[in-house]
Amino acid sequence: MKNRTLGSVFIVAGTTIGAGMLAMPLAAAGVGFSVTLILLIGLWALMCYTALLLLEVYQHVPADTGLGTLAKRYLGRYGQWLTGFSMMFLMYALTAAYISGAGELLASSISAVLDRYFNVGNRWRAVVHFCCRWRGLCRNFAGRFI
Repeated sequence: MKNRTLGSVFIVAGTTIGAGMLAMPLAAAGVGFSVTLILLIGLWALMCYTALLLLEVYQHVPADTGLGTLAKRYLGRYGQWLTGFSMMFLMYALTAAYISGAGELLASSISAVLDRYFNVGNRWRAVVHFCCRWRGLCRNFAGRFI
């Protein structure tokens, strides 16, 4: 397995695990443990099934074929558009989940420091503060390494 492929696997796994860890306690608190367990097992089975379907489709195309190309080949132009829109929606939803979760964690864990030094009084200000700080950090590191 190439380093690029292994790195991609770790990125997808890290994103999935990270988003689940942020959202699971809040979602599970309202419905209870037994319903959450049933949902987890059901969604696991659904993901395994769809992974097997993708594996079956990927056996008949070159290795460097992307999801958009597969959708165009098997589902047509509208399928490609729907697949692209779905992936874009997924990425935006993951970004929103990370920003919201990180802002809440930031506000709750260091609220005294934020109130004293940054005059952050509520959760939304903490979210905006987190986004601004993270954007600056990413911009600085991206300029150095790329």
